[in-house]
Amino acid sequence: KIGDLEMISSIMYRWKDAIILGCGIYKKNVSGFLSYDINISDLNYASKKRGGFEFAIIYIFGGKKKKIIEKIYEICPKYL
Repeated sequence: KIGDLEMISSIMYRWKDAIILGCGIYKKNVSGFLSYDINISDLNYASKKRGGFEFAIIYIFGGKKKKIIEKIYEICPKYL
């Protein structure tokens, strides 16, 4: 975390299809995320084993994240 800016990273697995590596940034209700799909299915033949990049910009309307975080604090305050 750098000031209001938070770093996000992930490793995901799509069942019998791909491994997805990703990273991004988050500030207030806007985030940007870059990921790379590594094919592990028969799609390798179509993509010539190259996978693919994906980029997303996400805007959350109405401050829903804040409400979710407040609810988590109500449920288990001693852990957060």
